[in-house]
Amino acid sequence: MVNKEFPMKSEKRAQAAKSKTKTVDLRKLAEKITRGETAQSPESIAAMSSEEMGQALHELRVHQLELEMQNEELRQSREHLESARTKYFDLYDLAPVGYVTLSAKGLILEANLAAANLWGVARSALMGERFSRFILTDDQDIYYRIFKDGFKTDKAQACEVRIVKKDKTIFWAQMQLTSAIGEGGATIFKVVLSDISEHKLMEISLRQSEGRFRKMFEDHTAAKLIIDPENGSIIGANAAAAQFYGWSIEELQQMRIHQINTLPAEVVAAEMRKAATLGRIKFEFEHRMADDSVRDVEVFSNAIIIDGKAILHSIIHDITDRKQAEKALQEERTKELRESKVRLQLAISAADIAISELDIAGNHITWDETSCRFYGIPSDIRVGSYAGWEARIHPEDRPMVEEAHLRALRGDGEFAQDYRIVWPDKSIHWMKASSLLERDPKGRPLRFIISTLDITKDKLLLEAAEAANSAKGQFMGNM
Repeated sequence: MVNKEFPMKSEKRAQAAKSKTKTVDLRKLAEKITRGETAQSPESIAAMSSEEMGQALHELRVHQLELEMQNEELRQSREHLESARTKYFDLYDLAPVGYVTLSAKGLILEANLAAANLWGVARSALMGERFSRFILTDDQDIYYRIFKDGFKTDKAQACEVRIVKKDKTIFWAQMQLTSAIGEGGATIFKVVLSDISEHKLMEISLRQSEGRFRKMFEDHTAAKLIIDPENGSIIGANAAAAQFYGWSIEELQQMRIHQINTLPAEVVAAEMRKAATLGRIKFEFEHRMADDSVRDVEVFSNAIIIDGKAILHSIIHDITDRKQAEKALQEERTKELRESKVRLQLAISAADIAISELDIAGNHITWDETSCRFYGIPSDIRVGSYAGWEARIHPEDRPMVEEAHLRALRGDGEFAQDYRIVWPDKSIHWMKASSLLERDPKGRPLRFIISTLDITKDKLLLEAAEAANSAKGQFMGNM
């Protein structure tokens, strides 16, 4: 099994071995000096020649220098060991995760401060304790399984277990166990513990939320589909959708929405992109059923993010009956409008009323047949300019008519005016006109709808009556 001792311990052992070797060499040198092998007695020294004396002094200086060098090496080794001890403390004891060393029997041999803090006890209280006693009973089988596997492999074994603290509170921990060789060749286990309670609670909450969503999705009475907007794949369908479309859930989940939607595939793809971008949107489509019938549907699509990817949660309502009712109502209204228009036209014709339309933006006027007759215009000319119409108004009445139009445009009053028209043959005709001003949603004027009566006969009768009264008055005055 691979030796997985902490690097700091191996380094300390190497330093100790090196120091021990040098100590042995120094001891041998001292024994030699004591036995006289490298030193001489005073008498021998006196009998030594100057050359021998120089050689002896040289050897003494060499020994002295060796001792000084050894002393410096010992000092440096001591400083290095102190530095290594500090680093070891920083890396092991002050680590943000818990480090625990276990024996082959599962007893705690070592633990750092973080591990003690996780349990809420003093570090000394952990020594010699069985590691399993701190694990929640329901999770101990998980621990024993990876502990047993640790004897079979040198690869790290990981699991998630609940650990009971001293105050009986429980936290979730991620546990990583790795086998190693301890002193004397015994198997030990290095355990790393991380508190993942917050992450685990979020995971549990998310799982519960997903469960609620799935239940609401699967049991909802409305047809629901989960669609991948990138390719239109149906990745989820509930029982209501299967009942509505006539395919099983499994069949629907093998299909693409293009097989159901009657619009061209490129149009469906564009609508899905719109839904994914806007977040929530309402559509009305025609969807094909398993029996090839087509139903009108109202679709509410909501973009949701799962694993960083947008998917569409679509709720489908069958609106076929509503659309058919709306169509029948529209046809009925169209029929009534058509009949009303006919009745109105008959009434207008019976009353001999002319209807014309003055387009303000286009500066042109559209005539009906009666208008052409009133204004002395050929019946095949149905569109003319505003200037052309205005030119037919008697010069004396023109300013009055223009002022009435301006008041109506400003909203100061309605256009209702009697004025004279001069025909091409120079004959004069009296008109009684009133109009309705239509505006766009922003209040800007669009057109005048003008109804006109030819009151020439009435005016002539009135003038004749006035002339008769005037003549009668003169006659009576002359009597």
